[in-house]
Amino acid sequence: MSHISLGSISNNKNSLFRVSAVSDAGVQLEYSYYSGKLPPGLSVHPSGEIFGITKHHMFELDQNTTYFDNQSTTFDQLHTFVVKATNKDRPVTSTHEYSITERRLNTNQIANIYAKISPDKATKNAFDRFVADTKIFDPDILYRMSDLNFQTGSRNVLILSGVEAPYLADLQDAFGRNFYNLKLKISNFAVGKARDPKGNVIYEVVYAELIDAYGTSPATVQDKINGSLLYIASINNIKNSLKENLNVSEFEYLPHWMKSNQSNQLATGYKLILPIRYVQPGQADRVLFKLENEQNFDLGSVFFQIDRLYIDKHKGTTIDETRTTATFVADGNTTSYILPQRVTLPKHVQVTIDGVSMNTVDNNGNPNYTVEPINDSSEQDSAGADSTALYSSILTFTIAPKSGSTITFQRKKTTFGVNDYVTFDKPDEALPKITADTIDISADADLYDTSYYGGVETTFDGQGTTFFSQIITFDQKTPEDTQLLFARENVMEGINNTSKHRDLIRKAS
Repeated sequence: MSHISLGSISNNKNSLFRVSAVSDAGVQLEYSYYSGKLPPGLSVHPSGEIFGITKHHMFELDQNTTYFDNQSTTFDQLHTFVVKATNKDRPVTSTHEYSITERRLNTNQIANIYAKISPDKATKNAFDRFVADTKIFDPDILYRMSDLNFQTGSRNVLILSGVEAPYLADLQDAFGRNFYNLKLKISNFAVGKARDPKGNVIYEVVYAELIDAYGTSPATVQDKINGSLLYIASINNIKNSLKENLNVSEFEYLPHWMKSNQSNQLATGYKLILPIRYVQPGQADRVLFKLENEQNFDLGSVFFQIDRLYIDKHKGTTIDETRTTATFVADGNTTSYILPQRVTLPKHVQVTIDGVSMNTVDNNGNPNYTVEPINDSSEQDSAGADSTALYSSILTFTIAPKSGSTITFQRKKTTFGVNDYVTFDKPDEALPKITADTIDISADADLYDTSYYGGVETTFDGQGTTFFSQIITFDQKTPEDTQLLFARENVMEGINNTSKHRDLIRKAS
């Protein structure tokens, strides 16, 4: 079987690969995956196009902390697979072997932040009819109609690419004072072309340029009347604020056509545009002619308001991502202390006295301390707590720590089924354990539990070594898009609201 290398792709990248074959009878062929392994996230479409976005995780040792050759060795992965070509009208089948090399750019999931054009209902309906007009956009010339990454019906406008997927709280914190409603106006139609390394056109995009009236405005201006500082909302200012607060590799993850040389031999870089349609090579100029001469929809008269941003990937809401610490000096009599977070079990709190960690129970199994959450202000007042500590917790020692000792409370992170120790095939608790020391290792099948427990997961290095494992996250769904409403409606308003729902109600602070 002959072999063809399709080239290389980095993790977190959109595939533009395709395979093809020629039938001696000149009939159309359909393609399907036959055997082998594609890079995770990619699949073979019947057209021969390879759809999808590569995953962020690849093979790694000890969560990418083990290095070789002073970090000069990288782990590229060669994925070899076989594609079957079939003539659906005749029982003729052929197979061919291909390979794709996957290379790691980073170890993080990459997200895009974008806006959605949401005009009034009448304008939206007119716009949808315009985009669906087959006299202008012949289905036969469209590029990857079935690939979600090349569909334009959602009217998405890219704001920032290459964002390391953040926690929602961090993204909300990145929303600065320049984030409030702004309007964009659609301008001229134009064409962009994506090229391969040899300069061949892969696809073309017909897009509408968007005008931001405050696009070149500084981040702040001074009010000429009262001298107060005003923060100006513009796409450029929003992008700069996000870049200052998030980890971003924008150019690397721009759409391929924005990084490709155009007719002027220069790459456009980021452009504020609304994609209209993706088409096959050589078709965009024909579509552009029809748009300018054979349709009546006036895009230039339409203003679009943006009042929120969307992010397509994120780490969700974290639980106990950081450990909250509280420190007290004992007086020798006090046994109860207020913790600044709500805690329900003693094992969720790490307690140290003068630097020495305290177990939750003593040698006889009796509790050294108990913990219970504070549910209302009456409980709090009875414990002598400050009223600002509502929904915190009370930790009570069985014996008051000695006077002058320093007590530190640190809330432990929330974990889900994670073992603190290396475990191998969960043992029978009723039998002695196999032990090992520097002298010897002893084991006897009659005295020790050495049986195999099928279905019990074996973990290594406290789960420091991972094999494509997925961490537990919250507030994620498929699709993962989350809306974040702008904090204000205008430059003078003080409002703070974040939501993932379509029906949003603003509340003034």
